[in-house]
This record gives sequence, structure tokens and C-alpha cells, in this order.
Amino acid sequence: MKACRIQRMASSLIALTVVSLVLSPSRASAADQSKPVVFVHGYENDSGANCDVVWNDMKDALAAQGWTGPLIDVAYYVNDTGCGGSINQDGSHTAHYASGHSGGGHTTGTNIRHLGFHLAWWIYDHYGKSGQCIETVGHSMGGLIVRYAIAQVENDNPDFPPFICVEDVVTLGTPHAGTPWAWACSSLQCVQMRGNVLCDGSTASAFIQWLRASAWDPDGAGGTQWTLLGSQADLTVPSNCALRNMGAYGRTKYLLSSGVGHSEYMHLTEVNDSADVTYKKGSSEWRTDYTAPWPVKWSRLALAEMTW
Repeated sequence: MKACRIQRMASSLIALTVVSLVLSPSRASAADQSKPVVFVHGYENDSGANCDVVWNDMKDALAAQGWTGPLIDVAYYVNDTGCGGSINQDGSHTAHYASGHSGGGHTTGTNIRHLGFHLAWWIYDHYGKSGQCIETVGHSMGGLIVRYAIAQVENDNPDFPPFICVEDVVTLGTPHAGTPWAWACSSLQCVQMRGNVLCDGSTASAFIQWLRASAWDPDGAGGTQWTLLGSQADLTVPSNCALRNMGAYGRTKYLLSSGVGHSEYMHLTEVNDSADVTYKKGSSEWRTDYTAPWPVKWSRLALAEMTW
């Protein structure tokens, strides 16, 4: 567990009081499944994402496995459907790399930085300012949105809220080091996710390089534990691209024999531990396990800070 970092003091008495509410509780207990979990989907074309299709299997499985907190999937594209909330109205549409707006929502022409800005304000407006901490799961580009949001709050960017409390983040096939797949499309978001086949974040897009330099291991108030999941069978975001270029606590690589494709992480809900992985946590060495949890169960264990 990383040591908690000290949150900057707010300028007013009200903000001071709220910050103290966030920082005073200890981190979640080893089996806490009562926090809200916020799910952020990945890149879609401008027809939008169907959150029911993307997240319902995972949400249903988490609830069946004992998660009692609210499970909220959020929209950001203008044509997203089936989502439990929307980040589009939290934070200004004219601030922080504003671009790609349509009908009160966003498109593939919206800067990922701007989506992170909206997400940070959504977390603050719905949870942070009342002193509540959350957990987060991001799929593909969704993990970059989460990473950027937390990093810019930690970096004291004046466009962002004074603090947010995100205790644990799990990313599923997120291109933390960029991805060669993104060279196949030309939207702004694709350009921002470009990387090479070596998954060398230092030669990726300017956005990925910024994350490498300024969001290496971002913490919300009280600290954030990151767990990254990648797969050798993921043809969209190679496993090394999903597991490199940031200082996460946990990294799990599903081996080719497990067959976890890019869109499948959220739907592999098997509770029997029969997946083939290599993984590491903290400063430990990489270990191989042929009786490991599948992605949804692994995510639950990571979010609840339980041992795997």
C-alpha cells in the first residue's frame, strides 16, 4: 500500500472542513465492498456506447459476489445510452481543452484531457464535496480519462476541483503506453492514444508522454491504489501497452491461453479460479499462476483490497 500523500489545504473554512472529512477516515478495510464504484467506458465511434452492453455483466457479477455499494456507469459521448449517470454537465464546456462538443455531450473529437476535467468535477460534485470516497474501473480509453482526472487534481491544476477521493482504480486494457491500433483511425482521441509496437511510452503521443512525466502514479485524497489488467490475447491494446508507463501497485497479464480479448474483460465473470496469468504487486517479482481469478473477480478483489 502506498503511503498517503498530504492533500493541499483549501483557501476557505468551508473547503477546509470538507477536506478534513475526506482525509480523516482511514483507508478502506481489507474486505470493504460498500463504496460506490464508477465505471468509465472506452473509445467508441460517434454512435456512442451502450453502457448496458459494456458494463451490466460486470455490475451484476460484482453484486452477486457481495458488492453492496452503488455501481454507476457514466456517459460522456453525446450518443451514449443506458448509462446510470453523465459527466457532461459537471464542469464548464468552455474550459480545459474544450473541443468536440455536440448536443450537450462529446464526440471522438473531444480532447481526452477535457473528458478528464468533466470526470473530476463529476466525482467532486456527486461524492467528493460531501466527503465520500469512491472506487473506479476504466476500460481502454476510460482508464486514461480516470488517470488524467486524478493527476490534474493532485497537480493542483486550477481548472480542477480542490480534491477528489478515489481509493482504488482498476484499468482493463487501457493503453497507458499508447497503442499501435490508434494509428488506424484519425480522430483526436485516436491521435492522443498512439504508441508503437514496443509499448515504449517515451515515444508515444504527446498526451501519453505527458502522463508518463506528470501522472506516473497519481493519488486522490488519502492515496489511490492502481491495478492494471492486460492480456496477450488483446489485439487492440497489447498487454505491455496496458501494463507499462505508470507506477501501479498491481499488474496482471492474462496469458494467451486465457483468451481475454479487448472487449471481454468486463464479461468474464467466472468465479472459479482457472485463468492463466503472470502478475506482480508492490515490489514483488513477477509470478505465474494457472489458477488465477478471471478479470471481473480480480477487479473485485483489487477494489476491495483483498488478497489475490
